[in-house]
Amino acid sequence: MIVGTVPEEGCPTVNFEIRIESVANMAQNMATMICDEQPDVPKPESVADLDSFSMVQVLLEMENTTGLNLLERFEGFNGKLFTDLAAFVVRIAEEEGVLERLDEVSAVYRPENLERHVDG
Repeated sequence: MIVGTVPEEGCPTVNFEIRIESVANMAQNMATMICDEQPDVPKPESVADLDSFSMVQVLLEMENTTGLNLLERFEGFNGKLFTDLAAFVVRIAEEEGVLERLDEVSAVYRPENLERHVDG
């Protein structure tokens, strides 16, 4: 179930908090997979835990998944949390008019979908 509002056109939109949480979960999942491939690199709890190499890999993976150009716009980013990174990604998707696409690719990372996946 998508929590959100239904615009006049009848297409549901995802609630802002759920969108941010979904994209943050997606980014953290990608960061964890990338760090798992590197010896002696702990699981990242925040963006601040990533070294520059891992951060670039996360951004490139997110670019591949979302179709957004993130790396070239990353210079001004100063966030420390995955929710900060998610807000950055959502803002770019909004500017480029592709929020619906972002919602589609991050849907698996919505809290209710993660709970179902973990529970079986």
